[in-house]
Amino acid sequence: MRISRNKLLTWSLFISSLLMSLNTVIAGDVVVSWDPNSESDLAKYEVFMGEASGIYINSVDVGTQTQFTWQSLEAGKTYYFAVTAWDQAGNESGFSEEVNITINSSDTTPPSPLTASLLGETALDILFSEPLSKQSVEVEANYSINNGVQVIGAVIDDQNLALVHFLTTAHPLGTDFTVTINNIQDLTGNTISANSTANYRSPDAPIDPTDTTSPQLLNAVLTDLTHLDVPFSEKIDRASAEQKSNYTIDQGVDVLQASLNSAQTKVTLTTSTHFNGLRHKLTVNQVKDLAGNAIFGNSSISYEANVDDGDNTPPEVASVIANGFTQIDINFSEPLEKTSAEDEVNFAITPNVEIIGAFLDDNATTVHLLTGSHITNIEYSVSVSNIRDLSSTPNIMTSSSSSTYTFEPDDDGSVFPQPTQLPKTFALVGNYPNPFNPETEIKFFLERNREVELKVYNMLGQLVKTLVKDELTAGFHSLKWDGTNRDNLHVPSGIYIYSLEVKKEVAKGDMLVNVSIERRVKRMTLLK
Repeated sequence: MRISRNKLLTWSLFISSLLMSLNTVIAGDVVVSWDPNSESDLAKYEVFMGEASGIYINSVDVGTQTQFTWQSLEAGKTYYFAVTAWDQAGNESGFSEEVNITINSSDTTPPSPLTASLLGETALDILFSEPLSKQSVEVEANYSINNGVQVIGAVIDDQNLALVHFLTTAHPLGTDFTVTINNIQDLTGNTISANSTANYRSPDAPIDPTDTTSPQLLNAVLTDLTHLDVPFSEKIDRASAEQKSNYTIDQGVDVLQASLNSAQTKVTLTTSTHFNGLRHKLTVNQVKDLAGNAIFGNSSISYEANVDDGDNTPPEVASVIANGFTQIDINFSEPLEKTSAEDEVNFAITPNVEIIGAFLDDNATTVHLLTGSHITNIEYSVSVSNIRDLSSTPNIMTSSSSSTYTFEPDDDGSVFPQPTQLPKTFALVGNYPNPFNPETEIKFFLERNREVELKVYNMLGQLVKTLVKDELTAGFHSLKWDGTNRDNLHVPSGIYIYSLEVKKEVAKGDMLVNVSIERRVKRMTLLK
C-alpha cells in the first residue's frame, strides 16, 4: 500500500546547520535533517533539492538516515529542500513540507577597472573585474576625467553587468587620459578602492562622424581544432574585439581568448576543442568599429569542423552501466557522430532484450539505451557495431564489440522487479541542441498512454510556457520550444528548466485512481 501523505504531516524538516568555507567565495555546505517517519515498513528516504520552490532538479537516496549534507552550494543562491519516504513494497509518499535557505557569500574582494576604451569623441566604455551594482554605477559624481573632460552620464550594460557606458564632453585628439573612480560596489556590496584609475588615449586623427554602418562578420575559418579566425568588414575597436564574452559558440565549445590582429580587421578565437564533423554557429555581440557602431545583436555565422586531426582509430566501448532495469548507458572512448549513435539497429542485447530507443548524451561519448525489462542475476551482453566517430574522415566500428553486465540486488536488499511486473520506462531525454538558439527539440518516452504536461520554467520557478497538456499515447514524443513565452514573446538568454509531469496511479479496489504527479526535470540554456 502506498504511504499516505498524512504520515508525513507530522514531520518537522529543518536546516540544522550551515557550514561556510573560509577558503572560497562560492562554496557552502547545508545539512538537511528531519524527524523520522514512524511507519514500521519504512524502507528509505529520498531528499530533493532545487533552485525554485516545488521544482527539484536533484535527489539522493539516503537510506534510513534522517539527515543529509548538500555540499558546495553556490553563494548568493536560494535552495529548496523536501523529503519523501518509501515503504518496503516500493511505494513513495508525497513531498514533506518544503524548507529553503540562501547561501551567504563570503566575497570580500572589491571590483576594479580592467580596461577603458574611447569609442567616439564623447563615448567611453570601462570594463570591470566583476558584475556591479546598478545603483552605485549610474551616479556621475563617482567618476572624474582629467584634461577638462566631464562625465555627463553613466549606464550599466544590460547584458554584461561588468561593462559601463559613459557619455562625456568632447575628448581632445592625441591625448592621454585617466578616469578616477570612487564609491561603486559589486553585487555583494564590496566598494571599489578609493581613487581607482583606468588609463586610455584618444586617437591621433578624428573618427569619421559620417560612419553609421555597423561592422559585419565576413567568415569563420577553423585553422585547427582550437583556433577560429573571424574576419570583419572593417577595422574594429580592440577593447570590444578582445572581450571573449562577446563571442559564443554552440555545441559546447567555449571561447577562451580573443585576439585582434595588427590590421584590426580579424579576430582569432582560442577555444576548447571542437569535435570534427559537427557544424557550429558563432554568435557575436557588442563588437564595435572605430566610430563606435556596434555589430547587429546576435550576428552569427556557421562553419564546419573539418580539420585533419590524424585520427585513424575507431571508437571503442569503455564501459556499460545498468542505470535502472530499463536503461543501459554505454560509454565510449571518444565523441561519436550523432546519427550512427542513435540508430537502434547498431545495438543488440542478449539474452534477447528489446531496444526501444538510443540517445546520444550532450557529452557525445555516452549513449543511453531505453530497453525492455531486465531481470536480476542473469549475465547480459550488449553488442555494438557501425558507430562512427567525429574525425574528418570518420572511423567506423566495423566489427561487433561486446560487453557484459549483470543486474544485481541493491545494497539495501531490495531487488529489481521481475519480468511479470510492468517495466518503468517513462523517460525524459536531454534537449538538443543545448545550448540553443533559436529553438531546441525535447524528446520523451511513455511506456503506455498517460496524461502529461510539459512545461518550461525560468530559474525563479516562474512558468514561462506550457508546451503540451494532454493525454498522449505510448511511445516516443518530440516537441520543439522556440524560446517564446505564453504570449509568444521571445524570452532573454539564460538557463531554463523543462519539466515533464506524468500522473501516477494506484489501485482503489477495481479502479485506477490518479493520486499524484511524477516529475522529470532537466536544464537547458538559451543563448542569443
